[in-house]
Amino acid sequence: MATNNNTELDTTIAALDQGLNEAKTDASATIHNWIGTLNGSNDQAQKKIAGDLQLLESALGADTVNTNEVKQLLASLGQQTTAAAGRAEGLTSNKLAQLGRKLTDAAASMDVQ
Repeated sequence: MATNNNTELDTTIAALDQGLNEAKTDASATIHNWIGTLNGSNDQAQKKIAGDLQLLESALGADTVNTNEVKQLLASLGQQTTAAAGRAEGLTSNKLAQLGRKLTDAAASMDVQ
């Protein structure tokens, strides 16, 4: 992920800082932006993240949200984003690591019935 995506990383992190209910309000636009950004990459790991984001976007847009599916996708995205942080450099690496933790924490905070 290029350094020019740091603003988009900051926006995503800030949305998750407000909690899942608040983040869901802006989730569609944010997810859609990330899908476009990641699909433009030649990196297969980034394309995998984009694919999981497409699944998340669909899951969140469903008439009845499957919380178990959303939880699993958030956990997977957290792991993949944390791994991407290890391949990035500088500030981007730090922001990706922070985002990975937030996604993982969001998944862990979900009550699945």
